[in-house]
Amino acid sequence: MYLVKHIKTIAIFRNNKVMELKIGSSDSIVNGIKVNTGVEATIINGTIYLPAKFVFESFDFEVSEDNKRLKATNK
Repeated sequence: MYLVKHIKTIAIFRNNKVMELKIGSSDSIVNGIKVNTGVEATIINGTIYLPAKFVFESFDFEVSEDNKRLKATNK
């Protein structure tokens, strides 16, 4: 994961997929296709917060929720 500070964009690479998330936007680009995540990526007190479920599912992880916790399992 890389943060390009001057354009406030997060880039994530895994296997043959590339994801770009812009801070303050719920839109992302996955392998060149614009997708709305439903949740904005943000930075609070220097910590980056991403829409975790969307990120994991986009990279082909199996995601389950239990008692407000996410569990991501590599397929």
